[in-house]
Amino acid sequence: MKSTHRAFAVLLPLVITAVFSACKNDPAGPEPKNPREYTWTIDTLAYPGSYQTLMKDIYGASPHDVWAVGHNSNARGKMYHFDGKQWKDVGLYTSQGGNIKPSINLTAIFGFSSSNIWAVGETWSFSREPPYMYFDSSLIIHFDGKEWSEWKLDRGGMLQSIWGSGPTNIWAGGFNTLYHFDGTQWKLSSVWIPPEGIQFISIAGTGPSDVYMTGYRNDVIQPIDTLAYFLYRFDGIQWSVIDSSIRTVEPAFLERFGGTLYAIGGDLLSAGFGVYRKTTGGWSRMVYSSWSLEKLHAASVSNIYAVGQHSSIYHFNGTDWYRFPQFTDALTMYSSVWTNGSEVFVVGYDGLKTFVLHGR
Repeated sequence: MKSTHRAFAVLLPLVITAVFSACKNDPAGPEPKNPREYTWTIDTLAYPGSYQTLMKDIYGASPHDVWAVGHNSNARGKMYHFDGKQWKDVGLYTSQGGNIKPSINLTAIFGFSSSNIWAVGETWSFSREPPYMYFDSSLIIHFDGKEWSEWKLDRGGMLQSIWGSGPTNIWAGGFNTLYHFDGTQWKLSSVWIPPEGIQFISIAGTGPSDVYMTGYRNDVIQPIDTLAYFLYRFDGIQWSVIDSSIRTVEPAFLERFGGTLYAIGGDLLSAGFGVYRKTTGGWSRMVYSSWSLEKLHAASVSNIYAVGQHSSIYHFNGTDWYRFPQFTDALTMYSSVWTNGSEVFVVGYDGLKTFVLHGR
């Protein structure tokens, strides 16, 4: 026993010295892994008996608490949750023990923490007597860390986007509809009535008095294929149109900015056929993509991801943009991305099944 204690007594100072020396040489700990050298895994989400399972948006409170929302051909609105080990179907509906009545669709998700998450979409019903008609209205549901519940709303159209500067200042937009949440209740925006026929598709901001939103009219008719985007800004008092972009496909491509917005470090970015940065003089394109990009997410101004059609996944490291070459399936569209800086999740689909890529 004495020799054992003596050996331990000699070894302990050596261990302490080695640990101290390592900390002294590397006070910040090990270097973070280069995102372009991540190891990727792929999970497939396909709801049993459903012809389509298409997840459209993703949000993470942490890499062990990630949510995906979208559509499937059975229950229509569908949500999955990742707990760090596996993806599981979230029992939203009353028939599954949840609080949400069926016949819904989910399009976007946004949160502030693991106990404060919002998802939006639409709910619909059919008249039971002739003339048989279809009715849809806005849907906003909330997760408080324990369960999802639906908020009662004034009737509006399908919602496609949600963003907030904080828990008491959240905007949700969709077809001819704009809501605001003040921390207590959701109300149709009283500071501005959207013009008829406008569909809001993305919201982002740098603060409560600097919020941007893209929308487009679905009745734009030109001799050639076009899509017109309008950029709106809220200055804390009112919304106003500050810019527009018409995407012309034939005979010559033209686009000033895309339909998706993201704000990081005081910069406003937009994704379309490339990634654009708003400047005092207009917009500058940071990178060109031959396929439309659908979503942006960033951990910092030097760690930005953009994803979209044709398996497009781009990364910006503060210096240059890089497209991951290992993702090449022309039929897969990546619809959304989330990162915390050390891990990244990308969600997409091929028209039948959903794929979730996890890089770390």
